[in-house]
Amino acid sequence: MSFGRMRLRTKLFLILVPTLLVFSTITLRGTESYLQRQMKNTIDDQIAINYEKIGNSIELLVQGVNMLSIRLLTDQKNI
Repeated sequence: MSFGRMRLRTKLFLILVPTLLVFSTITLRGTESYLQRQMKNTIDDQIAINYEKIGNSIELLVQGVNMLSIRLLTDQKNI
């Protein structure tokens, strides 16, 4: 049976189904790639923010230790 003698419904089915499958696959792969890139960027941003917060916390801790040592040294000189 040649393609020319098939019924119109069968022709449409044989053309539209593979086309729909290819289009859907391409769309899903593109969406997946885009979402993975977005998630990676978001995670990288969150990591950078967390590192900055950790750095600020360490800096405050060191400043607190320095202030305590200055107070202790000052108090020893006054004794």
